[in-house]
Amino acid sequence: MIAHGEPGHVVNTCSMTSVIAATNMYGICKHAILAMTEVLAQDLQRAGANIGATGLCPGIIATNLFHGSRNRPAALTNESGAMSTSGASIRETMHAALSKGMPPSEVAGLLVTAVRENKQYLLTDHEWDTRIIARHEAIMAGAVGPANTGALDAEGVR
Repeated sequence: MIAHGEPGHVVNTCSMTSVIAATNMYGICKHAILAMTEVLAQDLQRAGANIGATGLCPGIIATNLFHGSRNRPAALTNESGAMSTSGASIRETMHAALSKGMPPSEVAGLLVTAVRENKQYLLTDHEWDTRIIARHEAIMAGAVGPANTGALDAEGVR
């Protein structure tokens, strides 16, 4: 992208779980995607590239995510070909929750604006704010000494 010389933008879908305390492997992976996006944005800026990076952190979005098994190749299905009763119930519960979420077209509109404004983060809603704040307060409570807003230099020294 840099060699091409034209403006560009990278969008990584991180999930709202990337900004709250991780509770499982999914959350850990989403934290990693957000961290990668932050490093990429810094690297692109340092290189003087006209390329931005946005971490898209969607909350509950009205998608068919939990009906995705309908597209699974036959070779990858369970031996019986059927989902367990408990698995089917969990998927239907999750699908019902998602169906009440933000329409994907609204997320798309927010994302276009974020890209045009070169926003590094796009959180789609404020329903997660208390968990985001709780995580960051817990992090800051563990910090030693006064708050320091200075960045580390190339050698890792303030």
